[in-house]
Amino acid sequence: MDISSFEILEKKIHQTLDVLKEQKGAAGDGNLVLSKSQVERITVKLAEISEWIEHAEV
Repeated sequence: MDISSFEILEKKIHQTLDVLKEQKGAAGDGNLVLSKSQVERITVKLAEISEWIEHAEV
């Protein structure tokens, strides 16, 4: 895995974290509620990240 692949992986992680940060800011009572589409988006991104890591060769 070259440096550009790690940069893409980092971007995917940050995209996932951004979705979670949006939700953290929206919760007034401390409870976190995600929409179905947000859960799906996070799940897809985490699956992509897992796939990248699984096939990583340094």
